[in-house]
Amino acid sequence: MGGAKVHSLLQINLHHSKAATANINRLLLAMDGTFISLIQEPYFFKKKVRGLRAAGKLFSCSSGDKPRTCVLTSLDVKASVLPGFSTGDLVAIMTEWETGKVVYASVYMPYDQICPPAKAAELVQYCAVNQIRLVLGCDSNAQAHHSLWGSSNCNPRGESLCEFVGSSGLCCINRVQKPTFVISNRQEVIDITMVSADLVNYVRKWWVDDEPSLSDHRLIRAEICLGHPDPMFYRNKR
Repeated sequence: MGGAKVHSLLQINLHHSKAATANINRLLLAMDGTFISLIQEPYFFKKKVRGLRAAGKLFSCSSGDKPRTCVLTSLDVKASVLPGFSTGDLVAIMTEWETGKVVYASVYMPYDQICPPAKAAELVQYCAVNQIRLVLGCDSNAQAHHSLWGSSNCNPRGESLCEFVGSSGLCCINRVQKPTFVISNRQEVIDITMVSADLVNYVRKWWVDDEPSLSDHRLIRAEICLGHPDPMFYRNKR
């Protein structure tokens, strides 16, 4: 990897909060460098994600009553929505770097559905078959606990998700047993960052930010070394 460029990965559940949205927007606008942000439960109005577009390029589902995921990138990232993997609970983008293609996806796992959701499992399979590296930022919800990602206990939904992670060649990169969900009477680890096995050695750091996020979820940060984004060429309008 040598002196290849490191880019920032951010992950957070904004709990549909205007204040949390303004906070992450301010943070991203102040960032110097390449970033990709995997967001769950963004603030939305009239079926569209609001308040984030000014910080970079926003990717979200264009249909559905309640968008619960989106991805935001800095302007220098060459990215496009991955066809077939854009729903209210999953948004996946294909990105291009000096070292090749990588899919980044934001996943919300509803408590009343199977874990992992069928569409997320399909995305993992798609990337494996096509040999594309993958990064998943997931809110596993309060019903999926497992010691693999630092939860205080294990439950059936957590066991199911853990079994899927092991059988599909994914690696959980949560590296500290520090709560990602914090309210007055409860703390737990329910936010997970997973990468395909061929991407593990590109992850430099992973940590939970101590700064207030204005959401009931903490901001997760990581650094990934993939080199510079592929250049984007624009047609001369003249």
